[in-house]
Amino acid sequence: MSLRIYDTATRAVREFVPLEPGKASIYLCGLTVQGPPHIGHVRNWVTTDILRRWLTHSGYEVTFVRNVTDIDDKILIKAAESGEPWWALAYRNEREIRIAETALGVLPPTYEPRATGHITEMVELIARLIDKGLAYESGGDVFFDVAALPSYGSLSGQKIDEMQPAGDSAGDARKRDLRDFALWKGHKPENLSGTKMSKSIGNTLAATEIVKQWRPVEVRYYLGASHYRSTVEFTPELLDEAAAAYRRIENFVERAGSAVPSSELPAAFVEAMDDDLGVAAALGIVHSRVRDGNAALERGDSAAAALADVLAMTSLLGINPHDWSDTASAELVSTVDSLVRVALDQRANARSRKDFDAADAIRDQLADAGVIVEDTPNGPRWTLKHGG
Repeated sequence: MSLRIYDTATRAVREFVPLEPGKASIYLCGLTVQGPPHIGHVRNWVTTDILRRWLTHSGYEVTFVRNVTDIDDKILIKAAESGEPWWALAYRNEREIRIAETALGVLPPTYEPRATGHITEMVELIARLIDKGLAYESGGDVFFDVAALPSYGSLSGQKIDEMQPAGDSAGDARKRDLRDFALWKGHKPENLSGTKMSKSIGNTLAATEIVKQWRPVEVRYYLGASHYRSTVEFTPELLDEAAAAYRRIENFVERAGSAVPSSELPAAFVEAMDDDLGVAAALGIVHSRVRDGNAALERGDSAAAALADVLAMTSLLGINPHDWSDTASAELVSTVDSLVRVALDQRANARSRKDFDAADAIRDQLADAGVIVEDTPNGPRWTLKHGG
């Protein structure tokens, strides 16, 4: 089965057929660098990164382009507020993009053009739109004439008559239609006035703050686990659950020893990923193999086959524990596992002699130390709770 992905134009999941055989191109609208990236931006990067990795695995030569809008009204106003050159503010926030994407294991774009590097092309394109009657100059600015293009809104499924006015239309008498939007804004000395600009209220938690509370790989797991077309709710509780789920993968990998990632992925994993990038279902396959591997370890059997599958699948999702740990952390996990196993053996002995108070006390002491014990049909398993 080949990759099938949602086509916005037809509102249906369709087979992916590249314009050029063997090649795939991705364009992602980048940030207007008025401030550092927040969790919503990072989610776009992670889901696009997973798509890119899957296309590459599927044999395509992938070109990924993401622009940077490094000049606009918002940047000019923010720079005036902070008393610094606009280009300095833009560059500082652009560097924050690099820091955040590196922390989350997101591969850098193939090309990342800046708006300031393509002013000439913008002017030429705007001139063509004016010549075609699709744009007009008014009061020093150039606006796109929405009503002049009957097909406008067809991609988003909106009807022109039902569209809301553009966000900057209030009190602007220069527009022919309140739905028209600016293509070019002329120089106005009052962009530099330092007028306060309120920030929209919403889930704009800074990416750099999120990764201080949870490990970057846990944040990546959380952001990539939901379907790319779904809305993701951000709550600490949900991120804790995602972190615990990832740690179950991580703990198995640490316990299982070493193995070379499988050269052939489980068929169910491939089917899930080919079905409109079904990462949630794909992660279900990962956890299924983790359970298989843990059961093998509990029986005293080799878990090499399960480990090889888990490493291969998590590599394609960008969450392979081996890629996110160094030697020191691996040794620490091994040491902690040995110590926890001693405590769990003592708990098991207490339960076998029906000293349940002692068994509960051991479990409570482990919980106080940040170790959560889960009793399963195959024996107790442990994970570190958030902050542990």
